[in-house]
Amino acid sequence: MRRPDDRWVHAAKVALAATAVVGAVALLLVLAVNTLIERNLARDIDNRLATVLSADAAAPPGSIVPSSGRHGGDVDDVPAFVWRVGPTGQVTALSVGAPELPAHEWQAGTVSMPTGGGTFRYAAVPSQGGWLVAGESVARAHDARGDLWAVELALGALLLIVTFVGAFIV
Repeated sequence: MRRPDDRWVHAAKVALAATAVVGAVALLLVLAVNTLIERNLARDIDNRLATVLSADAAAPPGSIVPSSGRHGGDVDDVPAFVWRVGPTGQVTALSVGAPELPAHEWQAGTVSMPTGGGTFRYAAVPSQGGWLVAGESVARAHDARGDLWAVELALGALLLIVTFVGAFIV
């Protein structure tokens, strides 16, 4: 015959196993969702940079363009800056207030690099024997990721507590 304490121990073991399974599934879901969100954030930045490059490629040589971060009139957007890299590697900022462009062997496409104390996402297209480069800080995307992780951690802890208590009671 079982002692009454054995039932509590068994209930705790079952609740712990159920909590571990729910925790593992939740972790996999969080990783999948975060990967999707991070890809979407990077794609959105890349799309904005491509739009800036196509608009600024039509600008006459030597012209200065405003930092074109106000996409669709949104004053809360991060500004995108534009530079022209000549065939000899000489860099000319085409946007007012643009930070110094890091030295890089530019190729068509996008790349993320540290710039002026933060990380920027850059897109480059060939232009007039050199490169037209647009860049945007990814600090807001990084902050969004941090906020997302904090919310997921809090909700995950709550989910695990509720799972354990619910499985233990049943």
